[in-house]
Amino acid sequence: FTYAGSWTGLGVSVGLFSAALGWALQKPITGIAGWIMVVLKRPFEIGDRIIIGNVRGDVEDISLTHIYVKEIGGIIGGEENSGRVVMIPNSKLFEQDITNYTQEDEYILDQVSTIITYESNIDKAMKIAVESAKKHTKEVIKKTKKQPYALTYFDSNGINLRVRYFSPTKKLQRISSAVTKEIYDMVSKEKDLRFAYPHNEVILNKKK
Repeated sequence: FTYAGSWTGLGVSVGLFSAALGWALQKPITGIAGWIMVVLKRPFEIGDRIIIGNVRGDVEDISLTHIYVKEIGGIIGGEENSGRVVMIPNSKLFEQDITNYTQEDEYILDQVSTIITYESNIDKAMKIAVESAKKHTKEVIKKTKKQPYALTYFDSNGINLRVRYFSPTKKLQRISSAVTKEIYDMVSKEKDLRFAYPHNEVILNKKK
């Protein structure tokens, strides 16, 4: 092999080519490193509900280059499956925080809140809220041994009542909706309980 050109020019060309090749392979190599990290560290597995960056959903597949996530919420909000699958490059695993809902177990703490008037029977309202949560989380209570509980806070419009309970991660929306309706139905039947909401009252005084 005989080269008659400039060795300096050849060196520059090789250097530029190597730099371009290294830049082009940076993401794929980082992606493979991300896959290795998932395999060894197991921050999540297929079926886990996770958050990576702004994407929230259930892990459907883990490939050499991408994580496939069945999106939860998305444009509709809430905890329901949007029907879309989001492909997340494995390289993003080194750039984004990873939250795993189900790494420890399948239950997480959730709450339903409402506001009742200052004139309402607070003790009765707290009891109704707790009983409503118990009714719809019986199986969870059996497995976790953790009971629902109620908290109250002052609010500008009344007493902010919150009931907290453990719920299956993938049934948050369904259970919170059921607890909300149960509380509404029971409170509506009580004469000494009223929901508070912003409104205007006009009081007319007759002139003497």
